[in-house]
Amino acid sequence: MAGRKKLEIRGAKEFENDMVRLIAEEKDRHKVSWFKMWLEEFNEYRKCYEGIVTTENSLSDFYIVKFAYTRKTPVWREILAKGSDTLDDLAACLIDSMGWDNDHLHQFLPRTVNGQHQGFYSPLAIKLGYPEDDEDWPSYKTQVVRMADIDWEKWPKWNFAFDFGDDHTFNVDFKEKITKAEARKRHYFEYTPILIDQRGVAPVQYPDWEALGLEDSIDNNMSK
Repeated sequence: MAGRKKLEIRGAKEFENDMVRLIAEEKDRHKVSWFKMWLEEFNEYRKCYEGIVTTENSLSDFYIVKFAYTRKTPVWREILAKGSDTLDDLAACLIDSMGWDNDHLHQFLPRTVNGQHQGFYSPLAIKLGYPEDDEDWPSYKTQVVRMADIDWEKWPKWNFAFDFGDDHTFNVDFKEKITKAEARKRHYFEYTPILIDQRGVAPVQYPDWEALGLEDSIDNNMSK
């Protein structure tokens, strides 16, 4: 329901306490510089999401989101998700709709932050995460962040990346938020997230870029 407690970054307080202690106690200046950098990057990440994460949306509302594949057009999918569905649920629905195995990491990233386009890979991403992950600092995880936790109306444009090796990337655009009654009126569904519209045939999950003659082009694009 709206007005719930704001979603926190798990482990944030422990991380901050550890960094403050290490900066004060560590004698090696090189190590101290790393601790200060990690703390600064974490504060930048948290500041970014102060305006994105919200408590005002209802978990019972529904969201329509469009994913447009960037390497082949026109290939896109529209998905209906409930406010209580996680970003991981949303990603799983997309990946299934493309006919791919959900066997790689993924992340969501605001398309533009402070006037700067973020591309598809940035420290500011909301990532699929596991307890054993070795991270410099804590971040939001897609298994935890729910659709209703994002202020989609103020931040309607995102990017999504799946499989950081084969680099399947999508432009993500929020279409609209609707009530449960309106969602039931427009679509039949027993569960969410669910695919409600699509165009185009998805590419194979594991393309042979070298055979397609695209290897150099991909390397050049990723280096920009």
